[in-house]
Amino acid sequence: MKKKMIYAMLLAFAVWFLYHENTTLDTERHLLSFSSLPADFDGFRIAQVSDFHNCQNNKLRESIIRELRESRPDIIVITGDLIDSRRTDVDSAISFVQAIRDIAPIYYVTGNHESRVQQYYTLQKKLNDLEITVLHDAAVQLEKGSSHLNIIGIDDPDFSGVSTLMEETPDMIAWKINDLKERDGFNLVLCHRPELFETYVSCAVDLVFCGHAHGGQIRLPFIGGLYAPHQGFFPSYTSGCYREANTTMVVSRGLGNSLAPFRIFDHPNLVIVEMSTQDN
Repeated sequence: MKKKMIYAMLLAFAVWFLYHENTTLDTERHLLSFSSLPADFDGFRIAQVSDFHNCQNNKLRESIIRELRESRPDIIVITGDLIDSRRTDVDSAISFVQAIRDIAPIYYVTGNHESRVQQYYTLQKKLNDLEITVLHDAAVQLEKGSSHLNIIGIDDPDFSGVSTLMEETPDMIAWKINDLKERDGFNLVLCHRPELFETYVSCAVDLVFCGHAHGGQIRLPFIGGLYAPHQGFFPSYTSGCYREANTTMVVSRGLGNSLAPFRIFDHPNLVIVEMSTQDN
């Protein structure tokens, strides 16, 4: 009887722990300085939503929406995998976007999951109907005062069919970014893949937002993420900010789950970046 009670208690704890780990939102805030940032954008705030994967948990969805409202971002960027190819639900994804579209203008790029399903084109149409800026290997200028930022959106490599040939992918992404960037402006890149950090650095862009790694799915104390797609075990780029030369990459741990159903020591992650012209 005692053993059964202990097993029941352990099972109950495991269920509670997994629920807590996968529905407790972690809002991560970064203050980043750039000498190249136009003065009109000092204090400009960007919220990053990534790897939503058709999240169906109402508690988590409500937490994300509440945090976005309270953070009062100037723009929201969605860096891929808004839907999940294994359980695609376009209406669920759109209902989430509808709930946040009045908070700030939204800029969206694709992830690898969007490339796998025909329903993506329905999603794209509905995003366009909501006046979401969908960037397919394209750039737009965001104006403020007498200045502007150049926002570049790069499709996930899976859309071109060459992501399995990783030796081709960096050159392809670099070509696209270099074609779209401004030589003397501030260039902000939205692209799903953090493993291409050295490519972003080689393009000398200022700021990059990525997702895809899910924080390593399981995070080990003092070590970090255990595994990430296209990076393998003990990946280099899973969470937070990475800076090399004049390029800063921000990696979200994402909000939902896909093939791996659970996160461990890796809460769903909403990122808020405030940009500054001053040194921190």
